[in-house]
Formats: sequence, structure tokens, C-alpha cells
Amino acid sequence: MVMREMPAWTAGIARRLGSAAARARHRSWPSAAVGAFALFVIVAVIASDGAPSPIAGWSHAGPTPSGAVASHSPGISHATAAIPLPTETARPNAATEAPLAADVHPSSSATAANCLALDNVACPPPSSPSPFPSMVAAGTPFTTRVPIFEYHRVKPDEGETGFAADLITTPETFRAQMDAMAAAGWTTITLGQLGDDLRLGIRPATNTFVVTFDDGYEDGYLNAFPILRSKGFVATFFVIASRIGSPGNLTTEELRELVAAGDEIGNHSWSHTSLEAKTPQELVGETIGASSVIAADTGVWPKSYSYPMGLRDSAVMDAVAITPGIEIAVVQEETRAQSWRTRLQLPRIRVGPSTYPLELVDRANRYQS
Repeated sequence: MVMREMPAWTAGIARRLGSAAARARHRSWPSAAVGAFALFVIVAVIASDGAPSPIAGWSHAGPTPSGAVASHSPGISHATAAIPLPTETARPNAATEAPLAADVHPSSSATAANCLALDNVACPPPSSPSPFPSMVAAGTPFTTRVPIFEYHRVKPDEGETGFAADLITTPETFRAQMDAMAAAGWTTITLGQLGDDLRLGIRPATNTFVVTFDDGYEDGYLNAFPILRSKGFVATFFVIASRIGSPGNLTTEELRELVAAGDEIGNHSWSHTSLEAKTPQELVGETIGASSVIAADTGVWPKSYSYPMGLRDSAVMDAVAITPGIEIAVVQEETRAQSWRTRLQLPRIRVGPSTYPLELVDRANRYQS
């Protein structure tokens, strides 16, 4: 399997931020939010390492032209690649959200040339491919139980056995499952939208569920995406950043098409290996590094993170918590109410080749109740 090289600038980030995760563990969430904002700006100004900024549309010399996005993709210039930057549709009650110091919003009253947010959190940050969400809850806290389905592959059965076979759902079965959910009155949101809702205090509608795909296989685009689109459903596709564009995996063009259709591209790490054994420098690459590559390829910063194999400890969760843009993270099958406080370890319902359509509806109904 061809894998992309880790961007060289991640070493520079790690030198500056290697101990940040440990420090964040002892902070309150508001303090951690300001810390995450500072980290975002540090990442943006790492020109001293002689590498392209991971924040698309920003360089040490100043903002790049509107619509220009730094790229790490094969076949795309490492300088800039002009792609339209998606705009985020406002939520129905977004006007009620109070401005927060840790929010990243463009400002016409000051520029990064004469204002460093490291010294003043009110300063405007560098531009990014998509709005950088606040890391501080802006609404009334609540708990909910939105079923989150975990898929891996949607493809024909080709005689796979063992663990590989357990990851496969045939297109016919997947269509029947989505048909059953639609017939039962269920609708979808992305995992990032659930993160937004938890942050803003917006309770998701009854009979709302989330579809997620791990590992970034291309069959998610080829086989699952058309079925979802025919139902008006959306999903979160978790990609392994180093494998984008490699054989059998989603390409940059496919990722952009998914984003344009309303789907979400989530961060599933850089290497898809256990993060619990990683050094602080390696964790920076697996979190911030992976997110920045995904943002450069798609024009949108990931809001969602999926721990490889669901494995995490406090250091791993700290690293995810301070990753710019990440609001929500998921694990393997567990039971836990969903809230802003628990947002970095939300459980999922594993869906396999033997999951009958009506069984899936029943599991969603029981999970929600």
C-alpha cells in the first residue's frame, strides 16, 4: 500500500507543543479552549520550519488569495491549489449563539500582520478552509441518545473470511438497511452536526441517526454514497490521512464531492495504529497533522475524530481535545449518554453483514429510548 509521507512541519509543531496535552489535562474546559485556540495560531505561523502551513489559505507572509488551499495530495502543487471554499449553512437558531473569545471568526478591524492571537485572544486568527468551531459550549447542556452506526466497507462479498468478512456489508444489505430506517421515519445528520448541536445546546430531532464509515475505503464512495444520496441521507466518512489517494482508498476528488453533497470527512488518524503507545510528537502528527492534511485536501477542517480500533487513554484524548476544529470523537461499542462533557468518547452501534434491516431499526429505537 502506498502511503503519503508525514508532512515535515509536524516536527516543528511537536517541538512547540509536545507538552501541551499534558498541561491541558489539568485545565478547566474554558482554559483548554483558549489553549486550543493558541495552538491553532501556532500551527498557522510555523514558517520557521520552512514548510507549507497546514492552515490552508495562510502563510507566514500573509493570507493567500481567496479560494487557494495548500495541498499535500499527489498530483497537486504543494504551493496552492485553487478550489472553492465551502460555506457552512447557518443553523436555524444560530443567531442565538453568543460570541466567544475562543471562536475563530474573520475580522476586518485587524490583521494578523499587526496582531498575534497568542498575545491577545481577541485578535483575528489566520483564515482557514472552513469556519473553525468554538471549543466552548455556547448553549444549555443536555444529554441525548442519537444512534451512531459504525460501518467499514460496503462492497460485494468476494469470499473474504474472518475479520475481513466481518467488516463488509453488501450493497444490497446496506440499501435494505437504509430503506428500513427511512420507512420507519428516521433521518440523518453528520457526526460533526451532532457535535455542533451538543456545543450550541440544540437538541437533535427525534428519530435522528448518524452513519459513519471507518478507514476511508473507496467503496464507501462507489457503493454507499449513491444509496445514501437516493434517500436524502448524509454520513461521516473517517479517513486515514496517509492513505488518501492510495489504491482502494478515497481520492481527494471523491472527498471533495462528498463534502459538496453535505457529507462529512472525519479524522481517523495519520497511520491507523494504536495511539496509546505514541510519543507526544507522534500524537501531534496523528491528530493535528492528520486534520491539516484532510483540511488541505477537502477545504474543510474535520470536526469529528475516530480513535483507531477505539483505543485511547487520557493522553490520546488530550491530544484530540486540542486539535483545531475537533468537537466530537467516537469509540467502539459502549454505553454512554451523549453530552458535551462526554463528546470525546461517544459510543457507536457496530453494523455487520448479518445485521438484518428490521433489527437495525429495532436497535435504533431501543438506543434512543
